[in-house]
Amino acid sequence: MALTPQARRAIVAATVKKLAGKSDGMKLTSWSRGDSLGADAMKSGLLYYDISIGIGGLPRKRVITHHGPTGCGKTTLKWIIAAQFQRAGGVVVSSDFERKDELSWAVRCGVALEDTDEVVGLKLLKEHTIESTFDASEEFAQSLRDAGFEGPILHLWDSWQQAKSKKTFDAGQLEGGYAPETLAYSRGLGLFIPAMDNLDITLLGNSQVRANVGAMGNEKKTKVGVGYAVPHASIAIVEFKLEQKLAGDVPYQAARGTWIKNQLSDPFGTFVMPIVYGRGVDVEWSDFECARALGMVETSGAWFTVDCGDEGTFRAQGIEKTLAQLREKPNLLSGLREKARDFIGKVREVDLDAMARVSKMNSPEEAFESHEDNGGKEATTKLVKAGETVVLPDVPEEEEKPIRRRRNQEPDVEEPKKRGPGRPKKGE
Repeated sequence: MALTPQARRAIVAATVKKLAGKSDGMKLTSWSRGDSLGADAMKSGLLYYDISIGIGGLPRKRVITHHGPTGCGKTTLKWIIAAQFQRAGGVVVSSDFERKDELSWAVRCGVALEDTDEVVGLKLLKEHTIESTFDASEEFAQSLRDAGFEGPILHLWDSWQQAKSKKTFDAGQLEGGYAPETLAYSRGLGLFIPAMDNLDITLLGNSQVRANVGAMGNEKKTKVGVGYAVPHASIAIVEFKLEQKLAGDVPYQAARGTWIKNQLSDPFGTFVMPIVYGRGVDVEWSDFECARALGMVETSGAWFTVDCGDEGTFRAQGIEKTLAQLREKPNLLSGLREKARDFIGKVREVDLDAMARVSKMNSPEEAFESHEDNGGKEATTKLVKAGETVVLPDVPEEEEKPIRRRRNQEPDVEEPKKRGPGRPKKGE
């Protein structure tokens, strides 16, 4: 006799209640309306970034990874996010495993190094191994909570790929084909993630794309690196590529970030960070590009008409004068940002090229180690509404390149020599 729905619910509820009260510490419970659905998002300080992820900001209590080539703005974006966390009443802890943190640049990005009446200054965690960094971070966060601190905690890990395991310093070898760093990250994150949830820690890691990054022991057991532990533990991964763009008639270099993995919303949302010499990522310019992607900017020749929501619209000629208006009149910039945030979760720009490339892989995590240089070309993007089906562009198969031979190098297969017509005989 089949059980009724009421009987099934009663059996499950009784079992949960019975197991939840066991003395061995089993934590089994039912969802209640007071529980949060999804991740709590905090503004990152970059509007385009918040809209592209689909939830309006950096997810708290999660692992997020930024990876890309040198000079694409990862460090600048890290400090922009850190400054925003400080302004929101949080504590920022920084670990740099390449020992290259340039704190004067952090200050220029708005980070406070010392405590003030408004914010808590930056804290530096200088541990030497992956294991000790996880332990020290959890101990520091637990001490803050015990002392009554209630704000969010952001831990910045710069250069995932440079961190070393304790076994590496102890002359440890590959274990079962896995590098010591791979195992250290796997075990460390497995223990640290529950602490992140209990202590409200957000982990943001930067990684350069190199040949030995993201590698697990292969057949030859020669590769080392962070392994699949980090991309698997990351709830979201951003891939950066540099491209040449045009704003009106002004060419500029920009870093395009694409969410190749996103377990919070639809993946492949994309954002642009214009890079300016001496300033790094130009935040106001990025906000303008975000508004333009969302259809809030009308272009007529060299003139731009910008919709700033409740603050009205303004018209300016050229990108320089348009950005000058936004910088000189904070109310216009604030209105633009508020109107743009109305699009969160409803519509965003999608990187079709990244979507097509990742669709050919076994898993999104493979993109963590398959970064390809796009030669500075601008990505193919599309504005997509929530729930809209996206048709992938056709990706041509790679053609085999002809083998280049050195001069005087013998070919692999002897080819018959062609004889010319020769010298004509006399009388012909």
